[in-house]
Amino acid sequence: MQECRDEFEGAYAKDFADAEEARVLIALGYTLLDVRSALEVEAAGKPRAAVHVPYLISTRRYDAEQGKAVVTTRVNEGFLSEVARRFPDRESARLLVADADGRPGSGAQEALELLDDSGYACLVGLVGGMRRFMRVFDMKLARRPTRGAFVEDPWSEGSSQGMFAGES
Repeated sequence: MQECRDEFEGAYAKDFADAEEARVLIALGYTLLDVRSALEVEAAGKPRAAVHVPYLISTRRYDAEQGKAVVTTRVNEGFLSEVARRFPDRESARLLVADADGRPGSGAQEALELLDDSGYACLVGLVGGMRRFMRVFDMKLARRPTRGAFVEDPWSEGSSQGMFAGES
């Protein structure tokens, strides 16, 4: 990862990025690697710029004893080989790795460690995962409208584009 930091010295040299920083990294050529399970992607959707390679495989089945659907999760043994197939050049691949929520055990931290150990040089984790990212950006990576309303106070500092010129 040091080579990647040297390349972005002064611009970006962190191991993790929030949603805003992640959007900039995508614009700079990073690929959003979505490591959520297929069930999570099916439920929440996936940005079109993302490449989906699940770190965890979740299956849903009905359990007669419990009387409800049960989700079982296991590690995808083919994760590293699938990533290597899609990103064969480990030195130049720029990967922004995201799971569902950024919590330990959700997959991103484990996937980052596995990718780092296998020689991928430019890796960044997405803080808050895809849930936080998708609150700010939509499936086309356009900014979502903010909630609430903007209120302008003509007596506070800042420019109001002259709307209140002459008023006191």
